[in-house]
Amino acid sequence: MQNLPLTRSTNNSPALSLREKSTSDLTQAIHSPGDETLIRERTRTVLKLGYQPDESDAERAKRIEEFVRALRGKPAWAVSKGFDMWVQGYSRRPTPADIFKLTDAAIAPFTREIADRRKAEARQAEPEPRKPTNKAEAQAIMEKAGFTPKRLEMIRRAPPDVSSFEDLDRAADRANAKPHWSHTAAPDSPAMQQLQASRDENPLIKAAREDAARRKQQGAE
Repeated sequence: MQNLPLTRSTNNSPALSLREKSTSDLTQAIHSPGDETLIRERTRTVLKLGYQPDESDAERAKRIEEFVRALRGKPAWAVSKGFDMWVQGYSRRPTPADIFKLTDAAIAPFTREIADRRKAEARQAEPEPRKPTNKAEAQAIMEKAGFTPKRLEMIRRAPPDVSSFEDLDRAADRANAKPHWSHTAAPDSPAMQQLQASRDENPLIKAAREDAARRKQQGAE
C-alpha cells in the first residue's frame, strides 16, 4: 500500500478511495506537517486574481502572513487542496478564514473514515446478544448449577442458619436420619431393660458413674 502523498502538487493530493488506505496512513495524513513556504506562494498567487486593492508591499506582506498564521498548523496537502477549491469555485479574493474552512473540508473525509472504522471495530467487539432460553433450557442450566427440584425444595424447607449447599445437605441428613431404636422404645420394654442391664455391667459406664458420684460427694463436703 502506497503512503498518502503529502507534496505541494495538487495532482498528488490524497486519493479519494480512502478505504484502500490503512488507518495509520490516514492518521499520518491528518497530522502531517504544514508548509509555510507553500502557504505564502499560494496566497501570493491567489491574491493576484480578481480585483487588487492599492496597497504597499508591506501591507501585502502583512496580509500574506495572516494566511500563514491561520494555516500553518494544517497539513500542506490539505492547504493546497483548500486553495484549489477556492480558485475553482470563487471569483473574489479569499480571507484566511475562507481557506481555513476549505482546508478542514479537505481533511474531513479522512476523519470520517477513521471514525467509521472505529465504530465498526467497536460493533465487532460487542458480544453477541444471548438468545432467550426456553423453559427446558432454563431448567437444565439450573440443574447444572446444582439447583435441582429436590434441592430447591430442601432450600425452601431449610432452617434459617443454612448458608451453603454443605449446610443444606447436613440438615437434610439429620432430617432424614432414622432415630435409634432406644429413642423410641418404651422404657419398660424387654429390649430397654436388657440395654439397661448391659450398661450397668459395662466397666467403663460403672467407672464413670462412680467417678461422678465421688465428685458429687466432694462437692457436698
